[in-house]
Amino acid sequence: MLQMPSTSMGSPMGMEVPSIGAFGWAPALYGLGGLLLVTGILGVTRIGMRQMRVLGVSMLIYGLLMLTLGALMLARLTPAMQEATMLGIGMGIVGVSMLANGFLMMRHGALPRGGM
Repeated sequence: MLQMPSTSMGSPMGMEVPSIGAFGWAPALYGLGGLLLVTGILGVTRIGMRQMRVLGVSMLIYGLLMLTLGALMLARLTPAMQEATMLGIGMGIVGVSMLANGFLMMRHGALPRGGM
């Protein structure tokens, strides 16, 4: 998980001050995870079946976002994380699969009104 990198430069009496970066990344990653869960739940409901193209576009956006986050993790541009290399590779794999899923959903379009 995220570790708060700290610095003692410029802090009074050498006290360690947590970097603000970790406090920004943690809610963003949890928010993305929550958004993905909501989208996944909507995808298996009747509403999602009718709005397949919209969900496909959202999956494309999520996939691009995951690829970007994976590249940032691999480049070590995110706050200190345990196993950043493995997390970056995992994010890249999930991003590519989400892109493929999004393209298929957009191509498929909406199901007929009668359902499956």
